Amino acid sequence: MTDSRITRRGMMVRAGAALCAGGLGVRAVAQDDSLVITPRQTEGPFYPRRKPADTDNDLTAFGAANQRAKGDLLTLGGRVLDSRGQPLSGARVELWHCDIHGTYHHVDASSQADQNFQGYGEMITDGEGHYRFRTIKPGLYTGRTRHIHFKVIAPGRRTLTSQMYFDTDMEQNLRDGIYRRLSGAERTAVTMKTRRTSGKTPVIEGRLNIVVA
Repeated sequence: MTDSRITRRGMMVRAGAALCAGGLGVRAVAQDDSLVITPRQTEGPFYPRRKPADTDNDLTAFGAANQRAKGDLLTLGGRVLDSRGQPLSGARVELWHCDIHGTYHHVDASSQADQNFQGYGEMITDGEGHYRFRTIKPGLYTGRTRHIHFKVIAPGRRTLTSQMYFDTDMEQNLRDGIYRRLSGAERTAVTMKTRRTSGKTPVIEGRLNIVVA
């Protein structure tokens, strides 16, 4: 997939990608004493057994009904960097998570699934390593805190598979077995900084840089 395949909705979302630059780096101990390598975490549940017909970076509008997915709108962006803090352009970022009901799409045929939720999306980072998605804040299911799965496939580098968490859910995060296995610096490296905008349609804005070894 190339960036030109991002649909009109995705292009509208991507228009704000420049806002992701600056101030997003995670400070801690790593190879160059400035950046933490994003820790690897489990792929499932559930990487799609089959990808949806639409795989753009807007997960909120899917299907023929032309209705928005249920849930709080979330715009998620940042940069993909190497361990020296240099942007990685041309990397494919894949994103998937459950819908507001806690159902993963393209895995089972649950009647509760939100049919307007895409469930999975992908995009190619720009020249400055920016990525950006429009989605919803995922629901909860038994045994886990709220999280978003992602992969980064960058030329000449090992594929990174990990998960993102919300800074507003720290009480739940610290009860989550997968999150608790991380060191303090690693937790910071996978915890989004978020803020909620005001207006007719409030949006949660999430920011996270991804650092690839």
